[in-house]
Amino acid sequence: RGGFVPPHTPQHCAAPRQAAASQGLAHLRGRGMASTRAEAKANAKGKLDVEGAKGKEERTILRADGTTGTYVRPKGDTSIVSQVAPKEMGKASRIGLVWRSVKVFYAATRLFGDYKLVTIRQDRLHEDDEDGRNEIWDYAHERNARFLYSKFVGLEGLWVKLGQYLSSRADFMPEPFIKHLGKCQDSIPSRPWADVKAQIEREFGKPLEEMFQSVGEEPIACASIAQVHKAVLADGTHVVIKVQHDNVGQR
Repeated sequence: RGGFVPPHTPQHCAAPRQAAASQGLAHLRGRGMASTRAEAKANAKGKLDVEGAKGKEERTILRADGTTGTYVRPKGDTSIVSQVAPKEMGKASRIGLVWRSVKVFYAATRLFGDYKLVTIRQDRLHEDDEDGRNEIWDYAHERNARFLYSKFVGLEGLWVKLGQYLSSRADFMPEPFIKHLGKCQDSIPSRPWADVKAQIEREFGKPLEEMFQSVGEEPIACASIAQVHKAVLADGTHVVIKVQHDNVGQR
């Protein structure tokens, strides 16, 4: 009567239902567009990854200390691998790092304690005994220089570089340290040939005999990072091989 429509009639509910349907459709369209953009981005990234991987090869290797890693290099490249991406640090590597830290702490404590005792012994001497003081200090410098050189050689890597630097500082280092640490410049003990041969074959991925006619087992030079061997390629070309020490990055 009078044009009044009850709230529960279909005519009254039609408009809200149409509005809700429009909102739902817009929401679904928004989700669909977002999903499409996400898929396009993922596909583009996948395409880039695939294109970046073209022309490269990846090889899993087993290092001498028991850890594993991967070599990433261009296909057909037979040079020493330029990038090594370790998969994980094995238990042996972690133990090795802890043990190296212990050796560094021991060396520092030993040097500090030794010179502390020298100072105490010096104070006990007579004031006029200058020769006695010089003798105590000279003997302490000689003893500790030998000790420090042996520790630097055992720790390898950066520590040998430190020995080289200290041996060049005659302005403040005692003479025994200059003499003994100077051996870090060119008298570093070489790695065994069996280890060097295994490392070359592991990095090239083929037996040594397939690449060289001969390789000198004794290095012509050895430093903190690598050692150098004479060799003859399969085609008769005389070359030298510079072999980086294994795990030098961790040292």
